[in-house]
Amino acid sequence: MSPRKLVHKLHLYGGLAVLIPLMLIMVTGAILLFDDEIDRALNPELFYVSPQRSPLPLSELMASVRVYRPDLAVRVVTLPVSADRALKLHSTDGIDMFVDPYTGDLLGQRSRARSFVGIITNLHMYFLLGEAWAVAAGTVALLAVGMGLTGIFLWWPRGRLSRALRLPLRGPPRAFIYNAHRTIGFYVSAILILVGITGASIAFPSQRRAIIEGLTGERFSTVPPILGRGGQGSTDLDAILAAARHAVPHAIPRQIRLQQGGLAPVRVRARGPGDPFVNGWTMIYLHPTSHRVLSVEEPTSAGRIMESWLLHLHLGYWGGIWGEGGSIATRLIWLASMIAALGVTFTGPAIWWIKRRSRRSNLKAARQRHSARSLARP
Repeated sequence: MSPRKLVHKLHLYGGLAVLIPLMLIMVTGAILLFDDEIDRALNPELFYVSPQRSPLPLSELMASVRVYRPDLAVRVVTLPVSADRALKLHSTDGIDMFVDPYTGDLLGQRSRARSFVGIITNLHMYFLLGEAWAVAAGTVALLAVGMGLTGIFLWWPRGRLSRALRLPLRGPPRAFIYNAHRTIGFYVSAILILVGITGASIAFPSQRRAIIEGLTGERFSTVPPILGRGGQGSTDLDAILAAARHAVPHAIPRQIRLQQGGLAPVRVRARGPGDPFVNGWTMIYLHPTSHRVLSVEEPTSAGRIMESWLLHLHLGYWGGIWGEGGSIATRLIWLASMIAALGVTFTGPAIWWIKRRSRRSNLKAARQRHSARSLARP
């Protein structure tokens, strides 16, 4: 068997094997490019408020929410990104509560996992089968990389390159489907490979960090350890926020994460200048009671930059910071590429089915001719 035939078989049977999960990942991924915009459009009553003079302190907002939920244990506080947005509290039991930052009124609460965007995210990352299935999604992403590489190998022309780059529009439908698969597949293969590699890096975080550490020679710093025994009741969120702003004045705090268990450090996530990720990559760790800054991690080293851009490239956050979820223009490019890749993924099995039917028809015709000749003999 020649190398080209071997690659063709790998491309064919690999594509057939991952057809359904790959199409599922691409469809859900295309939706999640605009997950924040979709979530806000579906639930405007949760996300939007009427701007007033100044928001209430976080301590007062927490106290007003505890009127509705006395047993509330908050894990993450997401600060409003603009004056007309609500404050979001994520509890340890998986419930999101949306609070008017000016009045303290509870706008509503929900389980994100049961929302439309939450279900699509779960389907994209775990096939609705639990977090353990992230390995399966990552494996499909790696197989998609293989499909892209073998597709480029099979596309590579033996003659003039300019002819291979054009999609002939004339000819029978069978020829058009084949040419569309071949030509459009080449154009989207680079993005398919890129999205596959970055998606696999998200599904396999330990392996991602090991590779980055091997390439850069640096080790990622770890979260400061638990500082002692005790609860989080004495944590002053306003003091935490003020200390974080003082420690990194050029970054805008976006989230406060309260670690559970003893006097665990509080993590403030902030968005620095030019950071395309809405929640930022600057991490500030503080003592929960003294509010002393324990460590600051900024995306300035080669390893941190590489890790952050793996996510940026996967989600289309590159190319500027226009729009809350990253550049609208680049996400539209990603969306168009995913739609084209879906077409390529669909035409692949169609070509295989057409060829399979053609071979069967030719074989049947050959058998009929052979039978006719046998009957015609004396």
